[in-house]
Amino acid sequence: MGNGIVIRGHPKRIHKNRKHHLCAMKQLFVLFVAVLMIPLTSAETAGEDIAPDVESTPFSTVNYQTPSRDGVKWTIEFSLDEDLNYSSIELTTQICTNDGVCDSPDTITFSEGPFTKSVTPPDDHTYVNWRMKVIEGENSTKYPSSKWYKIWSECWYDVHEKKWGGDNCNNEDNEEEDSFLPFTSLGAMLMITLIAAKTRRDDQ
Repeated sequence: MGNGIVIRGHPKRIHKNRKHHLCAMKQLFVLFVAVLMIPLTSAETAGEDIAPDVESTPFSTVNYQTPSRDGVKWTIEFSLDEDLNYSSIELTTQICTNDGVCDSPDTITFSEGPFTKSVTPPDDHTYVNWRMKVIEGENSTKYPSSKWYKIWSECWYDVHEKKWGGDNCNNEDNEEEDSFLPFTSLGAMLMITLIAAKTRRDDQ
């Protein structure tokens, strides 16, 4: 007869494959975000707080509790040099847990002092991160310039050194967890690879 285009495949089958593909892509995105949130602290010393140097920064005083404790409100309060010019100050905190995952950063903005912020760390947290941004018009300066100031908890796990530490940490209770925590990021990456491979097969 005449020339034409032949569409092969059952319509329901095509719709099912497309739906499965979208579901797999959503899972891939969630796992990708989880991997990105895993903290990279290999260049730091586990258990040692990172605090600003008041001599080389605009801070005049900085007060907080250390170590931070599970379920107990943690508060930071600081004052700035009187001759510092700014239109606003941003204070950002972030909490990371012993399974290698960090919460999304949380920021509050001040037009003037006092500068203070409180957070309540969950159970099994590793440390509390914080940083400040000085904004003046279109210009801004971060303190620290990269990464975070850091307050370690009273019971933390170092995923790089594979060890527990802290002033109130029972290592015997945590020994069984040691073999699982270091593989958090590896497991996520493996899962992403498997999902991507399965998605490609289903599309063929």
